[in-house]
This record gives sequence, C-alpha cells and structure tokens, in this order.
Amino acid sequence: MKKKLRFRLILILIFCNCYYSNSQGISNKLETSKSNVSFPTNPSVYEFSKYGDVNINEYRGLADINIPLYQISLDGINIGLNLNYYTGGIKVSEEAGLVGLGWNMSLPTLIQNIKDEDDLDPFTKFQTLPGNTGNTIFPTAGGLNPDYWSPSYFTFGGADVATPCSNAGSVAYNIQPQYFVSSGYFLINKDGKYPCGSEFYDMCYTNVDTEPDTFTVNINGDNLIIIRDDIGVNTPSPINNVSLPLKVINGHSEYKVELLNDGGIKIIDFSGSQYFFNLINSINSIFTNNGYLQNGSLSNQVTSKIFKLTKIITNKNNEIIFSYFNGTVKDLEKHSYIYYKNINTTSQTLQSNYYNSNPENIEGVNLPTFNSSQQSSYTVTSEKQSQLFSFLTTISTPNEVVSFNYSDRIDYEGMKKIDNIQIANNNNVIKSIDFNYSYFSNGTGYLNNRLKLESVSTNNENSYSFIYNEGDLPSKNSYSIDYWGYFNGKPNISFFPNLNDLGYSNYNDNSQNDFKSYLTFCKIASLQKIIYPTGGYSEFEYELNEFDDLILHPNMNNYVPIITKGGGLRIKSISDFSALNSLSSKKQYNYYNGKVIFKKRLVREITGVKSIISSGINTPIPNLTKYNTNLIEANLSNGNLGKNFIDEIDDYIGYDKVEITKIGGSYNGKILKEFTNTAYNILFPFQKLNFKPTFYKDRNYLSNGTLLNEKIFNNSNEVIKEKKYIYSLLTSNINRYGVSFSAYDTTYFFQFNSNGSQEFIHPRFLLTSYPIFANTPRLLKVIDSDVFSSGTKLTTTEYQYNSNNIPIGKTLKNQSGEIIYQENSSMSTNSVVLSKNILDLPIWLSVSENGSVKKFLQYIYSTDNNVVLPIKTEELPEGNPDPSTKINFFYDLYDDKNNVLQYHQEHNINVSIIWGYNKTLPVAKIENVAYSSISSSLIQAIQEASNTGTEAQLLIALENLRNALPDAMVTTYTHKPLVGVCTMVDAKGNKFTYHYDTNNRLQFVKDKNGNVLSENEYHYKD
Repeated sequence: MKKKLRFRLILILIFCNCYYSNSQGISNKLETSKSNVSFPTNPSVYEFSKYGDVNINEYRGLADINIPLYQISLDGINIGLNLNYYTGGIKVSEEAGLVGLGWNMSLPTLIQNIKDEDDLDPFTKFQTLPGNTGNTIFPTAGGLNPDYWSPSYFTFGGADVATPCSNAGSVAYNIQPQYFVSSGYFLINKDGKYPCGSEFYDMCYTNVDTEPDTFTVNINGDNLIIIRDDIGVNTPSPINNVSLPLKVINGHSEYKVELLNDGGIKIIDFSGSQYFFNLINSINSIFTNNGYLQNGSLSNQVTSKIFKLTKIITNKNNEIIFSYFNGTVKDLEKHSYIYYKNINTTSQTLQSNYYNSNPENIEGVNLPTFNSSQQSSYTVTSEKQSQLFSFLTTISTPNEVVSFNYSDRIDYEGMKKIDNIQIANNNNVIKSIDFNYSYFSNGTGYLNNRLKLESVSTNNENSYSFIYNEGDLPSKNSYSIDYWGYFNGKPNISFFPNLNDLGYSNYNDNSQNDFKSYLTFCKIASLQKIIYPTGGYSEFEYELNEFDDLILHPNMNNYVPIITKGGGLRIKSISDFSALNSLSSKKQYNYYNGKVIFKKRLVREITGVKSIISSGINTPIPNLTKYNTNLIEANLSNGNLGKNFIDEIDDYIGYDKVEITKIGGSYNGKILKEFTNTAYNILFPFQKLNFKPTFYKDRNYLSNGTLLNEKIFNNSNEVIKEKKYIYSLLTSNINRYGVSFSAYDTTYFFQFNSNGSQEFIHPRFLLTSYPIFANTPRLLKVIDSDVFSSGTKLTTTEYQYNSNNIPIGKTLKNQSGEIIYQENSSMSTNSVVLSKNILDLPIWLSVSENGSVKKFLQYIYSTDNNVVLPIKTEELPEGNPDPSTKINFFYDLYDDKNNVLQYHQEHNINVSIIWGYNKTLPVAKIENVAYSSISSSLIQAIQEASNTGTEAQLLIALENLRNALPDAMVTTYTHKPLVGVCTMVDAKGNKFTYHYDTNNRLQFVKDKNGNVLSENEYHYKD
C-alpha cells in the first residue's frame, strides 16, 4: 500500500465506554478516564492482514491460526467473528464443521457434561452426600476386594451399617454376603451413615444421581468450570426451585451464575454484563453392545447438553440478541472394539465345605468358557449420536445486524455450511463476507467427502486462500487409522489390535493390522499454506508428536513395547514469504520431554471364572466345578464413545520445553520456554469388565501449559534475557465429590440343603469416590533478568488483586528491592454497584515513580435508573490534596441510551452533544451552550434525518442548528455507520469530506474547495 499524506488529519470526537475492562492496564485507565472522552484520528485506512507472524501454542506444538472477519463492540463487550484452524491433524472419522474441515468459528457456548443423571432434569433424585473432608467416605477393609462379613455384623470401621438389604423378597438379596466397595448398597448418606434399603438400591439401578455434572464456558477469555452446589434433598427440581445454586469452582468468583426458570443459565461477568444461555441442544446417543460378554443390549441416553448464547445485556442496559433456526444433525456411527484371546482354560472340581445353611461362594469376572475350537472373540460397542442443532441466523445490536446465510452439503447429514455473512446498518449492507468451498473427496456419498474451505473474501476482494497437504483421506469408517484415529495409510482389515505390536510375539492374531503413526499420511488434508490479501503467504511444516510412552504398562509377564510417536501433528516450522516469493522469516521449533497426559490402556490380561453345580440332595454332598479362563484383552476405537469420566481432560501431548529459533529478519537468536507439564495419575482396576479408568491429581496442581520460564539467547547461544513467572492458584471452597459406579466382577453364591442346591449370581460394583475441584493460575510476579557483559540487572514486577480477583495494582522493583514504579487503584464497594456484580469500577487511580505520585484521579458515580454512570472526575495534580489545585470534570446529563449529553469542567463552559443514527453516533458538538437551551425541534429534526433520511437532509438539519446558535462553537458530523465519518464541519464552518471505495476503505479526504488533503492508494502486490 502506498500512502500520500498532504494534510494533518483532523481529530474527531467520539465517546469512550465509562467502564473499565479487567484486562486493561491501570495506566491505560488513567489515560482515558479523566474526561471520559477522547479524540482519536480520522477513520482508519483499510488494515491489510500482512503475511507472517503467525502465533503458536508452543506447549502443544499448535499454530494459532486466527483470521479476523468482524468484531462486534458494544459497551465494553467484544464479540469477534474469527476463523480458527486446528493444526494438530485431521482424524479419519472427523466431521467438518460449519466452515470446513479443521476450521471453526464459535461464540461463547456453555456445555454440560452429564455424569450419571442429568443434574438439571426435574425428575432426577440426588444422593445426599456429606461434605468432602479429604478422607475416604468408605469403611476401610483391605483395599478394593475386602473380605465379606456375616449378616449379623452391624458395625464396621466405626461407621454404622444397617442390616442386609433385600429387594422385593428376592432370595438372593436376603442371603448373599455383603461386600464393601463391590456391593452397590454401601453408600454413605448425608449424616455420614451407611444405611441400606430401597433408596440405595435405586442409586445402583435407577435414576438417582451420585455424580455432579460439570458445566464449562469461556467468557472474556476466562474459562469457567461450574457445578451445582448444596444438594441437600433427594428430589430438588430446577423448575420449582430456581434458587438452586450453581457455583464456579475454579476460582473465578468474580463471575456469578444463576439457573433460570426456563431451564437456561445466566452468567454475570465482573463488569455487570449479563450473558443468557437459554437455547438448549441435547446430544442424544444410542449405544448398542454385541459380541462376547454382551447380549445385544441397546440404550438411549443424553450424554451432554449445549447451551447456546441467546442474549447479552450490557452494563449500560443495551442488548445483543442472537437468533437461531433448528435442524437435526446426525453424526457418523462410532465403534469401539475389544478383542479377546484365550490363553488357557482350566477346571477344578470342589466339594462344598458347607452344608445346610452354610454358603459357598466364588468371586471373579464372569467369563463364558471357550470351547476347544474357539481361541478368540470380540465385543463391539456402537454409538450413533444425533442432536437438535441450532444454527445462528442473526446477531442484532443497536448498531448493526449480522446475518448468516447457509446452504446444504453432501458430507454431513443435517449439517449446513455458512456461505455468506452480511453486516448491515439500517438495512444498508456495509460488509459482505463470502466463503468458497469444495470437498476433500475420495468417492461418492457422505462417508467419502469432507467440506473443504478454499478461500474467504470480503466484498468480493481481499481474499484469504488456503492450500492443504495433498493426498486422499480414506472413508470416514476406514480401518486405516493409528491408535489416535489419524490416517496411517495401512491396509488394516479390522479394528482388532495386532498382538505382536503389543508384546505377544507368540500370537499372530491380527498380524496384518498396523496402527502405528506415519507422518506422510497423518498430515494429508492439513493446512499447508495461507495466502494473504497482500499476496504474501505463510507455509506450515509438520512432524509427528514425540513423547515418553503412549501406554500405561500393566503388571503382566510379557513386555509391552514402548510407543513414542503419534498423537497427531506438531508444528516443525513456519515460513513467511512476500508476494514476490522471497523468504521474509522462518521460525523453527524443537520440543523436549513430551508426555502423553492421559495414557492409554491398550492391552491387559484377565482371569475369569465360571461354575457348574452337580445336583444332589443331602448325600452325597454336591460337587462344584470351577472353570478358570485366562484371556488377553486388547481394545481400539475409531471415535470417542459416549460420556467420559474424564470429560474435562483433553487427551493430548504436552512438552516441558520448547525452543524457537528465528531465521532471517533482524534477529537470529533463539527463545527457550518452559511449561508445567504433568501427566495424570491413573488407576486401572484390571479386574473390571466395564472398563472405566479413574484419575487423580494434586489439589494444588498448576495447569498444564502454564509458562514458567523464558530465556532469550543471542546468535552466540548466550543468554541475554530471562523471565521467571510466579503464580498463585485460584480455587473455590466447595467441598463436593462424586461416587462413580461401574461393573467390577461377580459373586457366585451357592446354598445346599435338603431341598437341593441353589446358585445365585450377583454382580459386584466398583465404587469410586472422587473429589471435585479445579484451579486457575493467577500471575503474581515476573522476575526479569537482563544480562550484560558487566553483570545482570534484575527487575521484579508484582501484580496485586482484590478479594474479587480484580487487578488493582502493579509494582516494579529494582534488584535492591526499591520501588521504581507503581500503579494502584481501588474498586467501588457501593452496595448497588456490587449487587449488579460490577466489580471493576475504580473509585481512585494513581501512578507513582520513585516514591513520588505523578497522577491521582478520583471518581464519583450515579446509580440512578438502574445504571451506574460517572458524574464527576477529580484530578489531583501530583497527588496534591490542596482543593485549590484540584481539577474537576462533571458529567451533567445522559440520554436514555446512557450517552453523555452535556459535560463541563469546573469554572468552564458547557459542552453539549447531540446523538444521531438511533443514538449510536455523535452528530454535533456544541460548546458554550447548555443542552436544555437547545430547541427540542432542532434536535428532533437532526435525529430523524440521521435515522431515516438522507445525508443531504441531515446536513441541512445540522446547518439549521448552527444558524440557530450564532454564539456557540458548533462542530458537526455525518457518518457512514460501521465504516467511518463522512463529513465534518468545524466551528469555523470549514467542511471536510471523507471518501471511501467499494470495500469501505478510506480513499481520500477533501476540503471545502474540493482539494485533496490526503489520499490512500491500495495495492495487493508490489
């Protein structure tokens, strides 16, 4: 772009938001808060997205590809419509979203992960658990498989245990021995007792909820984890009991959460803005189980719910409305396979040592015996998901309407694709964004096609184009995948793991299958290049992740090989080129100490039992034949099936250290970054049938990926600068936990008496009690070390927060501990302000240097009309409290949209503002006149002309205002809403006009005589 500047651009009045973002620096607040007005430059020229400088999530090796399309801004709320791309690889069964494979464009969405029963279902009953004290809630008795006790045993481990439970007169429930942990009946109640009865039978077999659901959402860049709190009754109903609390548990107490009458959820952020999530999409899963150990069972359950954002009410009572239409979307059927290999089957004949009323029992996994010709079998679990999907149609604000236009597609049943986004003001389209697609195709039908985003353009120009790594992906249900589900190019004939690869060299089962990872195939269809509107471009080079080991190794006799490559892609380098194909810069990445955060269990050995009783009465004593079957169990899945016990945990690879080397440009050194990177501790109960791993972590854990240290090296590999980051942990004091149930093994119980022999088969349960907590790191201190030949200079920056987690200060100290710079503030504690959850409203701000106050501001607010607005700002120069030196600034009048209509400085003239374009933009600034003295008919004529008239009519109305106020200094403006100012007439009557091209980019500025004052020429390629 070439730019010819012939005139100093004139400043135009606009008004700033009177609230202060949590992310703003204190000093920034000082600069903009004194008068609550600012005078920025002219309408900005079109901002090209230059080539290069793509950020990266170094901890996981992912490029941060973000293409901004449009941003909605209202009263401090910023909603970015951005295209984001995931560079970690494309899974074979992966479906493309609304904007193409690998791409997404999302708004804040609240997700409910349902564990056990739906917490918001009005018919759900809840287990009344006592608070978590950090101790086990179960009696202590020898681990997971303790001894059983007799029916007459009423106390155990100091806890009260009721008499054995019975159900509907069932003989088995009356006479079976009771097992701790493995028995579904020993659950603690709110009083810390262990009663039995129908209530606890319901907990095992009916809709009684023993695990709190988690709700997650990201607002203002803060990730919130929410649960229901204080469940103290058996049948609370969110419909009849709307006060049932929802609490943020990861320390963000500055957010408030409410459950609404209609079942929706409202979140209030720290500035008092309200987010309503009222549109609920349920994800319904149908599971079928077939094969070995299965009976063809079918179940239908809601595994999660998605709460769509429907409305935002800002802290100035303006609204942003989100509208949708609904459609039914059906996902690809996913399959999980478990392969069983028979190692050995033995039998043993026993004669009962018990007679008459004395029982005999055998415990173990209930495995059907293999016949002599059968050496293997398998189980398959299938899941078919569907949901009522809500497609966003419009986002409406007082300033604009953003419309989304869709069409059908061939690759995903029920899903749409976004063809176009239009931004309009008063029915005038200001910006049109078009999406151009094709398909990654390897045949016909939805299984062989995936939506491919080719380019995105604005107003038919300024196109971003995308090129992907070449090659064909297989069908979405292909067996040619690695252990993570990425394409590996191998001609596998099933999902059964190769036992040779898992350490069983004596068995050739499935030896033709290979589920290892191969880069050539894994990177197919991943983004290779972005071509920017300038003609420059960025290229991405990938490699496979490398790590310690994929597998959690069980305690088995055979050796299981270590798998150290796979898990998708990581960025190896990013190269930036100009439009002339010359290399501008290149960044290379080296990764150290990779870890699989949640290791997989691909294989185990299990021993099962089966029993047969020979009939007999009294004598001879009946014989019991016990069969033991030893199996190898190996599993694999082509998708993540169903709800996950670890649903808040991503299955990813992270790195302890990442080295970034820059080649080209002005700097050729390197940067070394260190992160927290801790794998989860995992418990695998190997005797379980319905395999469900549990995990645990330290309550004081620091989130993975948190930056700990950063070193900068020069091109001689010498450290020239180092930063150390120190954090505190935000958490909540909620002491909740859940109790998970899953199948463990079986108790065979036998009774011999004069009536013959009886056999009862009773399943045992694994009960897992787990605490519920989450943390958020908060930056406390940064220690900077600048290394010179003469020594090292240390500077420490400390950050201060109040009890509501709002930043209130920053202190810089030299290496002697002396304060060299300090920012401080205090937030309002007014009860009305706090009741609205406005927590970031400053009542004073100060800046000091070397112990001397340089700036000090105080603020006074009004809480009338249900809105908090500034009415006075006081500046104390150099912090001097002398009233004679104080500078006061008054906000005298606001309109119904909370726009400033009049302000003045003490002993100074009044300044009045007229707002047009539906009261969204200033059209006149009148100095030396009170707003009340301006004729209401003049104001009405101006506003009507700006709302529904032409620019010519508006200019006439503004000129009438100027003529009616000959003693005032009047500056007027007309606008092209969402683009920029069109005309400005200053107090002397000099008129300046601003001209835009078809893409709403500023071309030139002319004076009243038509002379060009400034001109902008746009070139895509030099």
